[in-house]
Amino acid sequence: MASALLRSGIAVKVSVEIMEAFVEMRRMLISNASLFHRLDNIELKQLEAGQKFEELFKVLESDKLHSEKGIFLQWASF
Repeated sequence: MASALLRSGIAVKVSVEIMEAFVEMRRMLISNASLFHRLDNIELKQLEAGQKFEELFKVLESDKLHSEKGIFLQWASF
């Protein structure tokens, strides 16, 4: 790191601070792992909902609306 190249007291201190910052980042990630997992699940649900809306919009824009029974999709009926 910088201390190996520069061989000064300031470079050593900066290198130590950089390592401490990475250790703190690791601790933060580990302590919030469940929160990150929940955020991932929310993101996946949002993507699924977006796909369902896209499917619905395609059906609404198509000529399949003339059915007397309504619009039937796998996950909803209108």
